[in-house]
Amino acid sequence: MAIDDESPLRVNIRGGAMGGGQCEGAENQRWPPWLKPLLETSFFGQCKVHADSHKSECNMYCLDCMNGALCSQCLSYHRDHHAIQVTISSSTLALD
Repeated sequence: MAIDDESPLRVNIRGGAMGGGQCEGAENQRWPPWLKPLLETSFFGQCKVHADSHKSECNMYCLDCMNGALCSQCLSYHRDHHAIQVTISSSTLALD
């Protein structure tokens, strides 16, 4: 996947490599803004909006909105956004 200037995957780092000199707001520049909310999100629960659907497991995340786990039907409202799917493989959490 290519990361362009508009991508939420792009990280703005001033002054060289990560972990370089200290500057005001360095922690906020080191990681993309969606990383902390993503790591604080609980996945694999049943969607409260689409509970009647057979595909209501919340295993998607919109990097543009950063507003919690989404099921595949909720994700349809984020068509033009950058989204990822969270999976579990061999008891290890992974991002696709």
